[in-house]
Amino acid sequence: MGEILFLAHRVPFPPDRGDKIRSHHLLKGLAKLGPVHVGTFGETEQDMAQKPALSAIARTHALIERSKPLAKRRPVSLTAFDDAAMHRYVAKTLTNHQVETIFVFSGQMGQYVPESYRGRVVFDLCDVDSAKFEAYAAAGQRAWIN
Repeated sequence: MGEILFLAHRVPFPPDRGDKIRSHHLLKGLAKLGPVHVGTFGETEQDMAQKPALSAIARTHALIERSKPLAKRRPVSLTAFDDAAMHRYVAKTLTNHQVETIFVFSGQMGQYVPESYRGRVVFDLCDVDSAKFEAYAAAGQRAWIN
């Protein structure tokens, strides 16, 4: 397999909770198949301290501190993970490397796959928010976002 771009909504290190455990093992498996480039977000000091772990497994990486964006007229999960620096990293990686596959871990990262990209795209919808919210509604539970 050729080069892979792995996009994850949370840094897969340390593998200490459900989504991080899953993305960690996926990333390790993909790295055995070919060179991997990783675009991911960090939220805590512990997350942001994971650059050495990313450097050890990835040919290139972008670990971007996720900010709390202003509300837009878009789905919350997309708005929460929309970041200009990530868009730039993806564009630069696709321009400078022969990426054959983009692996998208979690639906909100799909916004970074350019419409012009003609390679293989694999989605792992590890946590489908719409399905969760539908289940909450069916159970009579409501969650309000302020």
